[in-house]
Amino acid sequence: MTKQMNFQANLISQYRTQLMGAAFLWIFFHHIPSLPFDNPFLAPILFLKDIGFGGADIFIFLSGFGLSFSMQRPDNKISSFYLRRMLRVIPSYWIALTIWVPIFGYDSIMDLFYRYTTVGFWLHKPGTGWLVPSIVMLYALFPFIYKQYESTQRKLTFVIISSIVTVFASYLIISTPLNYLLIFVVRIPVFLIGMHLGYLTVNNVVSISKKWLIVGSSLLLLSFITLIAVTHIYTKAQMANHGAGMYVMIFATLPLYILLSFLISKLMLLRIWPLAIVAKLVNRLLIYCGTYSLEMFMVHMGIMSLGRQYDLFKRHDLLTALNAGKILEHVLYFICTAIVGYLIYRLANYLRKGLTKIFNTA
Repeated sequence: MTKQMNFQANLISQYRTQLMGAAFLWIFFHHIPSLPFDNPFLAPILFLKDIGFGGADIFIFLSGFGLSFSMQRPDNKISSFYLRRMLRVIPSYWIALTIWVPIFGYDSIMDLFYRYTTVGFWLHKPGTGWLVPSIVMLYALFPFIYKQYESTQRKLTFVIISSIVTVFASYLIISTPLNYLLIFVVRIPVFLIGMHLGYLTVNNVVSISKKWLIVGSSLLLLSFITLIAVTHIYTKAQMANHGAGMYVMIFATLPLYILLSFLISKLMLLRIWPLAIVAKLVNRLLIYCGTYSLEMFMVHMGIMSLGRQYDLFKRHDLLTALNAGKILEHVLYFICTAIVGYLIYRLANYLRKGLTKIFNTA
């Protein structure tokens, strides 16, 4: 059983790109304004759309997982760590901002400062997203968190206690002016869980008994039942303000990610035509979205906003009658997101190479 669980943990590393792709697709699906059907038999699909915020948890989890690997590099000096991490995020972020600022406008020079430095989120300034500032903050804090984590013998206890403290802190700020930070604070436990699993995988010490497999499966099932109840009780605004769904994802993270990695591995084993062709196409889609997931995340909401602003597809009566207009609209959003995300990634790569040479020669 220990051997099997080591394999499962390694799957998360092996299929990390595909899992990132699945995370982005889930977020993209969540942000689609409306679906072109309303059928009770399709309720499970609508439910998956409602809880698509879980895709952000996958991003955060896999960030913690990957950072543990990064800390095992021979050149794991803090300066080298910060340089690698910031060069991965900041150039793409600045390019995306430079695209959207002329289109959507800005209020002042200070507004640009808040956006480009990611400080705006922490000061609750409008026009600043939360995921990139959160990732930058976690990168900044990680070497210090990891040092404390690595120095303790009871690593799981460290993760559990730290998670409890952050959950308690998130509860305290719900009814305060700091409520806007809830979306970050409540996801710190997910990040810590990813860090812990990454450490165990790197050091090949994952050991989970059959009992823990049953517990994990039960937690996943219970989490989804709870999410079904939460999505029926609370509105989307209430869920965002109180973090009800995000709290549930703390318990669903690890079993969900292991399940996804297991399903992807089985997908790769399909050899029956035409399922094998479908599996290859799905795998390529996941790899593409995973490779450019950060950039696609940065632009997909802006592209959707522009599309709704011009409302092109609703002008065609036949397409509207067939509900095809909405379907084509969402497909167009995705294609545009994929293209723009790819272009930003490539341009950012040129910037990264140039900046890397500058820093290495400094």
